[in-house]
Amino acid sequence: MLNKSWNSTYQKWLNRPKRLKHHKPPLHQGAFNFNPQYDAGMWKEDDGFSIVLKMLVGDSWKWIKHQYQCPDVPTQWVKGSPRVQVQNGSLWIVFPLEKYVPATGGIKGIMAKSTFRTCGIDMDLDKFIVIASILETNDRGETTEVARHFINQSRHVARRKRNLGNIAIKMGKTGIISRGFAKKAWDSLSAVEIEYWALLNHGMKKISLKSKTFVDTGFYDRPI
Repeated sequence: MLNKSWNSTYQKWLNRPKRLKHHKPPLHQGAFNFNPQYDAGMWKEDDGFSIVLKMLVGDSWKWIKHQYQCPDVPTQWVKGSPRVQVQNGSLWIVFPLEKYVPATGGIKGIMAKSTFRTCGIDMDLDKFIVIASILETNDRGETTEVARHFINQSRHVARRKRNLGNIAIKMGKTGIISRGFAKKAWDSLSAVEIEYWALLNHGMKKISLKSKTFVDTGFYDRPI
């Protein structure tokens, strides 16, 4: 995946006009600041003292067994898929712990009703910046779409693209991008986005309340 991303970036650099090729070509990243997650199918045979992980060795994938030590996991907890984490120059295998908690209220009360509605949101699309779908589920588990709301803010999208284009033009003129480049323009663009999404957040809450839908309000309160 990383090699594919680099190759596509390098091909774009090759296709750039000569006047834009004074920059250095993109190079392979030498260090990575992320912890690889091993999903199901990438690990096996975890007995509490050792685990077999699927790792890329050279040009081929191989199963490699690793020994580890960890405290006993209580019976009510279950280990999830591991991840490899770099800490103080050493590799650590980290397991998330999961625990089943029976529902006592909230969603359990909603599911007990004959029908309930949910509001599904698709945001920051090309044509419509928000599409809200009102879904109704009956006691048999059948879900139907009862309404759909479209929010088309072409003026906001055009203004965003114009501001980003102005920043790109400045980048093309300078040739060297230093830290804090076009800070005023970036801060202005960020402030406009935060203000706009706050207004949109309020409008989506009104739609969900009007449609009597169940919606996680915390989803909208996150900055975009």
